[in-house]
Amino acid sequence: MSFEEKGKEMGAKAGNEMDKMGQKINEKASQMGDSFNQMKEGAQNMMDSAKSKASDMADGMKDKACEMKDKMGDMACTVKEHVQDNPMKSLVYAGLLGLVIGMILKS
Repeated sequence: MSFEEKGKEMGAKAGNEMDKMGQKINEKASQMGDSFNQMKEGAQNMMDSAKSKASDMADGMKDKACEMKDKMGDMACTVKEHVQDNPMKSLVYAGLLGLVIGMILKS
């Protein structure tokens, strides 16, 4: 066998080996792509779940805030009515409260 024939044979073997390695690399890349897509889908599902839970929590907090606002509004109306109905009594309470707060802050 001549030098040229040996070179061609070795080149053909090397080419076959390179083709096999290329196929293996493509297979691994495909597997990694599949794994990446699965991770991406899992992350998207987690994000959707978190968004849903956050939205539910925000709605619940909004409802509670509205309830508290209503209660505070009712309380403010009650206090206003009490002050209007009993102005002297309210003035005495306010004065006593101011005196107590002043004594606490002074000490």
